This record gives sequence, C-alpha cells and structure tokens, in this order.
Amino acid sequence: MTREDLGRRVVACKHWRWMEGMQVEPLRFRVVWLTEDMIGESDQTSYFWKNVPDIFPDLSDPATIGCLLALVREAWPAGEATTNVHANYSPERGHYRQWSCYYCTGGDWRQALADTEAEALVAALEAAP
Repeated sequence: MTREDLGRRVVACKHWRWMEGMQVEPLRFRVVWLTEDMIGESDQTSYFWKNVPDIFPDLSDPATIGCLLALVREAWPAGEATTNVHANYSPERGHYRQWSCYYCTGGDWRQALADTEAEALVAALEAAP
C-alpha cells in the first residue's frame, strides 16, 4: 500500500481530524492548461502549476504517528490503545515484523494487525464506530 493510499484511508475515517504538530506529505503538483479566454491577457496558450487539493498526513513522521495514536484512543475510550511490534516468520515472507494496535471496545480487547505501525493505527481508527 502506498503512503498516499494510506493517507486517503485515514482522512476518510469518521474520527479523523488534523491535530497541531501533524506533518503533511509534500504537495504534488499538476499542470493546468489555460486558454486565452480563461486568462484574457494573451493570444497564446499558457500554463501554470497548481497545487493538487488532496493533502495527506505524513505517516512516516513520529509526531504525526503520535497524534494518530491519540485519535485512536479518543475513538476507543474504553481502554488505552497501544501499539507493539512482533517478530514473525513464515515460509512465504521469511523473517518479518508485524505491528499490532490493541484497543478496547468496551466489551473486549481487539487488535489491528499490519506491516507498519501507521497501517495498524489506521485500521483501528477505521474500525471505530
């Protein structure tokens, strides 16, 4: 999963909100072509760069991960959510790390498992009612 895909998933969550200290992914740019009718100043076609409106959190930034954990804890207030990393092995993948995010539903404890801490936190936030 790309960082942009994960960013799209997290900002689509019901409990998502931007928090102070979160970092954003570097803005991507696209070319937008303007004709003479659109700019009214030239008889030639011109272009300019425009920021793409999609802005995603930088889920590789430690402060942003901490804020995401705080959002998971707000979404699942019955118990304090935590993350942990486990060393695993499978014949298909060999040795690898797997992250878990433990959270309490109020009736039982559950976990979201993923290859990265950010993915585990996003999965926990997506599961919140």
